[in-house]
Amino acid sequence: MANRHEIRWVKKSSGSTEPHERIAYVGGLAVDGREWRISQESAVRAIETGTWDFFVIVEGREVEVVLAMTERGHEYIKAATDGGDQPNTLLALPDFP
Repeated sequence: MANRHEIRWVKKSSGSTEPHERIAYVGGLAVDGREWRISQESAVRAIETGTWDFFVIVEGREVEVVLAMTERGHEYIKAATDGGDQPNTLLALPDFP
């Protein structure tokens, strides 16, 4: 069973409008209170391998973070509720503290 983690912060990439390039890192707090941070590429691999599952809190409810793919075949993460190809829910999260 995958470890479940809430994404609370993101580190946005600068300059690109491509969905797979807009987020560099995601992170949150572990059960023990320590901060964790991984690259978007690592998050994609963790979901693919079943190592980690991710979610975000939107209006008080958990929303799954899922894999998406650009028309050119680049994988990235976004919230299951995001319409279109942009990871808008993740981009709306605060920057890393």
